[in-house]
Amino acid sequence: MTSTYARLGFDVLADEGFRAMVLARIVEPTSKAEVVRVLEEIGAPAVGLRTLFRSLARSQAQDYRGQLATAAWAHSVRECRERRARVLVGGHHASRRTELDR
Repeated sequence: MTSTYARLGFDVLADEGFRAMVLARIVEPTSKAEVVRVLEEIGAPAVGLRTLFRSLARSQAQDYRGQLATAAWAHSVRECRERRARVLVGGHHASRRTELDR
């Protein structure tokens, strides 16, 4: 899961507490207090509850939502271009124009 988090570009935040909370909540949507338990159960590096709360404060102060939206958009554009390149390299003619071409 951490490789997917990085591939999406979310590691741009460089916030281990936030990453741990996101990954734990993918495994089991639960409270912040239970995130620590979930991380322990799956054998992931644990973070303290205070670390999670500080991470949430940073997420608001540093506009994580905007940074993640930008990273997700960039990932989508890259994937679209790579997929299109694979089709063209494979000898297939792409008869449809993509949203990026319009």
